[in-house]
Order: sequence, then C-alpha cells, then structure tokens
Amino acid sequence: MTRTSWLRAVSAAVAVGLVTFVTGGVLGFAWGSGSAARTIASADAAVHFVAREEGPAAVNDWDVLMRNNPIEALMAGCTGINIAVENGRKGCRMWLWIEPPALSSPKPSS
Repeated sequence: MTRTSWLRAVSAAVAVGLVTFVTGGVLGFAWGSGSAARTIASADAAVHFVAREEGPAAVNDWDVLMRNNPIEALMAGCTGINIAVENGRKGCRMWLWIEPPALSSPKPSS
C-alpha cells in the first residue's frame, strides 16, 4: 500500500508539473504573438506595408535601414549621374548603410 501511495504521489507531481509547463508555454506564446501584433498595429503605414508585403522579420531590417541612413540627404543626392534608368524605371545610386556610423574619438585638447 505504501508503494502504491508513493507511485500516485509521484504521478500526481509529474502531472501537475507537465500541466504547469504546457500552460506556461501556451500563455507565453499567446502573449508574445499578441505583443507583436500590437506593435505592428500601432506602427505607421510604411511599417504596415513592409510587414504585410515582406513579413514581420523584414520590419527589423526596415528599422536598421531607417536608423542608419539619413533619407532626406540621400534623396537630395539623387540627381545627375546618380540617376539610373532600367526597364523604364528610374532608380538612384546611393549607399544604404547597414551599420551605424563609427564613433569618433575625442580630439586631444591643446
């Protein structure tokens, strides 16, 4: 009888642990999915377009490009020899930086 009680107690403990683990996983997944959906829903139209056309992972790439490239300055340089035409479409030759600018070291004082 003692062995049966021990087996029931161990089985109950394993069952409680398993239910807790599965419940935590499901709730964590639901919270994470909802959080991503809320972030995308609160973003502006350009980010919505990127998320819809390319998927949520592309939103991170979009963010990197927007943070590392001064768009107004780049677009101002789209004149003259920087304009390309291919298949009837105009394009601009410009650098798209994928890393932030290097930090400059402080100049020694004289």
